[in-house]
Parts: sequence; C-alpha cells; structure tokens
Amino acid sequence: MASDEIPSLVKLLKEGSDALKEDAANALGFFACNNDKQSAQIVNSGALQPLVSLLKEGSEGAKGQAAYALGNLAASSDTRSAQIIKAGALKPLVKLLKEGSEGANKLAAHALGSFAANSEERIRLIMDEGVLQPLVMLVKEGSYEAVYALRILAFECEERCAQIADAGALQPIVLLLKMDTNGQAAYALGHLAANSDQRSAQIVKAGALQPLVMLLKGGSSIAMKWAAYALGHLAANSDQRSEQIFKSGALHPLVTQLKEGSEDRKTWAAHVLGRLAMNSEERSKQIVKADALLPLVALLKEGSEECKMWAAYTLGNLAANSEDGSAQIVSAGALKPLVVMIKNGSEDTKMAASDVLRCLGKHKALKAQIEKVGTLAGF
Repeated sequence: MASDEIPSLVKLLKEGSDALKEDAANALGFFACNNDKQSAQIVNSGALQPLVSLLKEGSEGAKGQAAYALGNLAASSDTRSAQIIKAGALKPLVKLLKEGSEGANKLAAHALGSFAANSEERIRLIMDEGVLQPLVMLVKEGSYEAVYALRILAFECEERCAQIADAGALQPIVLLLKMDTNGQAAYALGHLAANSDQRSAQIVKAGALQPLVMLLKGGSSIAMKWAAYALGHLAANSDQRSEQIFKSGALHPLVTQLKEGSEDRKTWAAHVLGRLAMNSEERSKQIVKADALLPLVALLKEGSEECKMWAAYTLGNLAANSEDGSAQIVSAGALKPLVVMIKNGSEDTKMAASDVLRCLGKHKALKAQIEKVGTLAGF
C-alpha cells in the first residue's frame, strides 16, 4: 500500500543518491495526486524540506520531479500550499519556471498555479516574482500547465486579467483550444472574458468561437462544460457576439447539454442560451424551436439553485421577446415551479423566477393562468 511506502520514500529523499531522490520525488508526486489523505501523510512524514532542497540543488530532472510532487501536494489544500511556501519553495520554483529545461519548467508552472489557488496573498507573492512573461512564453510553446497557472492568477481580478492580456496571452491560449481535452484553455478564456467587452472582442477576433463550439459538440465532458462557460462570458452584454456565437452553430449542442449533460454542464448551457436569447426575437424563436423549453422547465424543478436561476433567466429572456414563446413556456409547465421558486428559493432564484412571471404576465391571455397557479400554490 502507498501508506506503507511513503516513509521509505521520504527517507530516500533525504539520504538516497541523486537518481533515487528523483525517483522518490516522482513516486511521492504520484501518491499525492488527487489524494488528500496520502498528501497529508507525505507532509507529516517530513517530505517538504527535502523536496525544497531538491528543487534548489538537485539535477534538472530531480528539480522537475520535486516541482511535480510539490504541485500535487498543494492542490486543493490551502494549508499545505501555505506550508510549502513557508518552506521556501517559491523562489526556486520561479527560477525553474524561467530557466528550467522543457518539461521541468512546465511542472513548475503547474505547481505555481496550485500554490496560487484560493489565496489572494499567495497570488500577490507569485506575481511579484515576475511570472507573467515566462508563463506566456510557455503557453506559446503549447503548455497547458502554464494556461492553468494563468487561469488561477486571472480569477475574479480585473487588474490581473488585463495584465495577462497585455502580456500577449490571448492568441496563444485560443490556439490551444483545438487540443483542449480537459478544458483548461476554454476555462481560462472564460475567466479572461468575464466583465470585459474589450477582452471578449479580442478573444473572438483571435478565432475562439469555432473551436469552442467544436468542444461543445465533441469534447470531453469537462471540456464541454468549460466551453459553455467561456461562450456565456463572451456573449454577455453584446448582441454582436451573441449573434456570432449563434451563427457558429452553438445552439443545438447547447440544447443537447441541457438534455443530457451533467448538472454543471446544464447550468452553463442554460447560461449561454439566456445570453443568446437576450434582446433577440429571432434567436429566441430558434431556441424555442430547438426544443429547449422542456429541459429548461425540468431544471426549474430538479436543478441546483444556480441551475434553477439560469434556467429561469433564460426563460425570462425568451418570454420577453415573444408572446407566442411565452404561451409555449406556460404550456411546458413552467408556472408552478416558478411559483415554488419564489416561495422557497434563494434570493437569486426568487428574483429570476419573479422576472419570468412578470414577463409572462405582460401578455393578457396568460395573466389569468399565472394568477390561478399562484393562488393554488398559496402565493
């Protein structure tokens, strides 16, 4: 069992030959991957300091394996990430990123992304080391590890998103979409597009739409999710980009995600469809014609709170654009779950459901039905 081997591997890190230290670091990285219990055991067995020493003084291959192990130990653990930084790993990792051989520098990029996750303080420390240009250079060389690091650094920070774009990252990230099996490039583009009309326009101009739609149609499950995430942010507040996305063939794969995807995929598909429906009677008609209503109504009944909110958001935009579409929404059974959402949902879902009913209620032929359902539900 791995738990029995870890103490011996840590001992090799401390006392073994250069080759054995490299092998031990690789094995510890493997055991740490997506395994919180084993990661904790590795740290508690005293591995951090010898891994950092290997990162500083080992052979090029050993430095890469030390970065691999430290990155996996840091993943999804704020405590371990802080411990690794405290043990002195940051500067030698940045040096490996900037000066290491191909392969070792990618492992350093991944480790830095893992350290940065969920910590504004650690992000600032990493940014202060001047990592943007070397990360962008790695992206240009095809490194998804560097894309991952940039995505973590970009998250919900307008200043860093602008810095990443100014460093020339957008075009090379777009170029990586075609082979984006785990959605890292799509995910990063979604972060960079969020709340920025300028960057969204640049991403579209760089040719992102067609490969994103191709991921929607035939990517892995996780790539489909992040492709929808990116398209939703690109469509936001832009009728022009929404029309471009629509004409790129996104509609039918999005509806397929609504019907067949995981809950996350359904949530982001609903988000994109809502953006596409906004302020467009023609796109709204096409969304209804593509049989999106029944799966959207199903999400009102069975989805997570976020899923319900985006489903309601989409239905509200569809209702706002067409009396005929509004009638079809009612016929699809939307009224009762919308009323239930207003009674029992979160503040966001209550607001979204209220907006749908307000749009539907503008049509005189539907107002009586809405009032009847509300009365029967005790609302």
